[in-house]
Parts: sequence; C-alpha cells; structure tokens
Amino acid sequence: MAYGDGIFETIRVDSGRVAFLQTHLARLKESAVFFQLLPKDFNWAEFCRELDNVIEKIHDGVLKIILVRKYQGRGYRYTTDAGSEIIMECYGGKIPFGWQLDPADIGICSTPCSINSMLAGHKHLNRMDSVLASGEVQEKGWDDGLMCCQTQVIEATAANVFVVQKNSILTPEISVAGVNGVVRRILVSEPSLPVREVPQLTLSDCQNAQALFLTNAAKIVWPVNSLTVNGRIIRYDLTNPTLERVISDFRNRLSC
Repeated sequence: MAYGDGIFETIRVDSGRVAFLQTHLARLKESAVFFQLLPKDFNWAEFCRELDNVIEKIHDGVLKIILVRKYQGRGYRYTTDAGSEIIMECYGGKIPFGWQLDPADIGICSTPCSINSMLAGHKHLNRMDSVLASGEVQEKGWDDGLMCCQTQVIEATAANVFVVQKNSILTPEISVAGVNGVVRRILVSEPSLPVREVPQLTLSDCQNAQALFLTNAAKIVWPVNSLTVNGRIIRYDLTNPTLERVISDFRNRLSC
C-alpha cells in the first residue's frame, strides 16, 4: 500500500444482498483500468464468484474491497504486469440507514480537499486530507464536516453533499477533487429527480438551502439538521418535500 497506490470500495450488505452491486463493480473496474492495477487477463467472473461467497457469509454489515499494486521495491516506478493484491475486510452487524439515524450536525473543516483533476472521482487509497478533516470533526463534536477548495464546497469527509434549493437538488461537479460516490452516481442519473451538477457549490449555497443531505454507500442518504459556519448555526427543514422524495425513492429501491 506504499504511496496510496490502490483503490477501494465500501459496500453495504443487508441480509446477504448488496444494493447497487453492479454500480460498485463498474466503478471498481473503471478505476482499476485507469490506474493499471490489473493484468489484461484478470478473471472478473472468478472475482465476482468469490465476492458473492463473501457477501453471503457477511449477511449484514459492510464489506471493504481494497485493490493494491503488488510491492515492486524502492521508488515510484511500476510495471503493468506486476499484478495486484485484493483484500476483503468484513465488518459485521446491522447498519442503520441515514434516515433512521438522528439528522447530522455538521461543520466546515479547515482541511481543504486535495486538488488533482486526474484523480478526481476515483476512490483511491491516498486520503490523508479526509483523515485530517475527520480529526477536526471528532475534535469539534460534529457528525461530519464539509471540505472545500477555496470557496467551493466539494464533499464531506466520507460522503457526497447535496443541497435543496426551491425544487432543485444541487451537487458539485467532480472535476478537480472529490469521490464520485455510488449513491451520487445513481442520484445524478435518475431522470425522475431534479438533480443538477453545478460547476461550483459555494458555502453561500449551503447556508441558503432549504435542506441539505449527505450520501454514501453505507448510510445511503443522511439528512442534515444543522451546519455550523464561523460559529453561526444554520438549521434545515427536515420535512422538506424534495428531501422526503429522495428518501422515499431509495426506500423503494431498497424495499425498506
């Protein structure tokens, strides 16, 4: 795992089933190809059979798939035929959905997102900015924190961010930083929901929103109760119809 040379997926498992499994696998494959982590003859069918067996054994919990380049000695150089190691970490136990939790109280992290348009979108292992920001969140006693690039909001420490303004749902483009999360992908591509990617999502947009929510593969959708900005607390409408529509859509998808 030297230099963060790898990628990972975080997968929610409920009763031996994985929602959005194909979206997870598609993203894993896209990033594996981009970073040249797998040999051209990699057997995806065999990998998927092994994955199915692991998922069945977990039953309920979270599965993390880590794909790392095999160690090749000192330095940054690598050969494309070096191969990779696949690590599967299992965390058992029933996981509540975000809408089953208390709404999140979040703040603004001073740690900025790392900017690199080549890496933007990929869930790569080099996440030291998120680690530092998570330390801030813990110190402040927040549930999560927004990470920015100058005046632009990019994401939370472990989630994508969406704001509801009037009847629209806005989320920042993943062009210079951030992870293109699985739930985010689904929301952005869902024609029945008024989701729009914007070149810049500002702190002002977040402060003036009617509702705000976070998404990731574990919690799916987590409504935000409040956002602390420079000591000022902004509270959101947890009964906002557009937010309730998003939650209802995912409840139906997941049959829960």
